[in-house]
Amino acid sequence: MYSYRGRLAPSPTGFLHVGHARTFWMAYTRAQKAGGTLVMRMDDLDAERSRPEYAEAALEDLRWLGIRWQEGPGNAGLDRGGGAYGPYFQSKRLAIYQDAFRKLQRRGFLYPCRC
Repeated sequence: MYSYRGRLAPSPTGFLHVGHARTFWMAYTRAQKAGGTLVMRMDDLDAERSRPEYAEAALEDLRWLGIRWQEGPGNAGLDRGGGAYGPYFQSKRLAIYQDAFRKLQRRGFLYPCRC
């Protein structure tokens, strides 16, 4: 049976603004109404601009708004948090992505762009 999974995916390249708050509140209420799981996934792939202090601030701001998630980094420090699909910082998932790419490549499912 299908189980609803929503996500919050801030990019820690600056502080959150009201547009983020609205979007994340909608994701939170949608997951609640569906009786599903809300996942916090930090999109920190912009290594040049991502900063740990922005990630911490985002978590703090979302908690202040009353938004709670069931998976991902959270209450016990930036890298803590649980769930079966971690790690929840995208920068720590590069090996997973590279492995998936290689599998697709070996099976002939990748088609290079000739643009």
